[in-house]
Amino acid sequence: MVICASHQLTPFMVLIALTALTLSGRLWPSRLPLIAGVVLVLWLVFPASTYLAGHPPLADAGLQTAIEANVVDRTNGTPGHLLVVQVRMGLTLLLWALAAVGTFRDWRRGRLDIRVLLLAVAPFLLFPAQSYGGEMLIRVSLFALPFVAMQASSVLLPGNVGYRPSFRAAGALVLTCILFAVMTVTGRFGNAQYDVFTDDEMAAIAAVDHMAPPGSSIISADHPTPWRNQDYLEHRYRTIEDLCPADLSAETCGPLIYGYARHNAAGAYLLLLRSSESSLIIQGQTTATGLGELEDWLDTQVGVELAYSNADARVYRVGP
Repeated sequence: MVICASHQLTPFMVLIALTALTLSGRLWPSRLPLIAGVVLVLWLVFPASTYLAGHPPLADAGLQTAIEANVVDRTNGTPGHLLVVQVRMGLTLLLWALAAVGTFRDWRRGRLDIRVLLLAVAPFLLFPAQSYGGEMLIRVSLFALPFVAMQASSVLLPGNVGYRPSFRAAGALVLTCILFAVMTVTGRFGNAQYDVFTDDEMAAIAAVDHMAPPGSSIISADHPTPWRNQDYLEHRYRTIEDLCPADLSAETCGPLIYGYARHNAAGAYLLLLRSSESSLIIQGQTTATGLGELEDWLDTQVGVELAYSNADARVYRVGP
């Protein structure tokens, strides 16, 4: 029950894994998947029914849709961002390739643990079921990672007890570890420009939380924003990317943001952080010039005033 209430995907992953282990005869009691399925259905029918009314689970199902959202739509942006994405994909594919070799090696030696293999493969059943905002492949990779890593490490282990590797084998092991280390650091911290928040950005968030009255809307440039940590139910949270999914130009996006902000009974606060703006620029959705023109347009509108600013953030108050 705790897993069902904690995350949208984890209970489905648990159900798939339990079912796979049960069908293979590696899990007892066999009624455990049934219990997990009943708990999941009860959660969806009752506590989660309001959310599901506007978010059908299979609304964007399909392999082609999943590939476009998780692969095609992510391979765009600045050259540096594309390099980071390519390194992440390469790291994942390299790890899966090593896992495949390790699985074959264990099978040849008669020591393959079918449970590890099932738990490594089972998450991929989720991939065509839901694009998950373009993050399903990432989630699938994370669910499978412990078991994929276990099979991949089998390639690096000695074949027999007492085996002493040659200098060539030892050198290959060292080079492999160095390659993984470099790719991991690059893939993890390559997007730090919008993954890491400064003290000034956190101060701007605190200022907005203090200024915004209940019922007001808080609008950020993009989703990499450290907000919603207090008074979550008292505000409406939107992003410029949500309000203007097709065009972020001042002529098109400006009126949409301004109109949305003005129609809130308690007004709105436009939060422009260095990190969230960098996210839009790095991922190729706009340019620094385009964002500057959008901000200048909004700044000249009736009822808009600069309420807070520092080196990494600006907050505009929009009167109702």
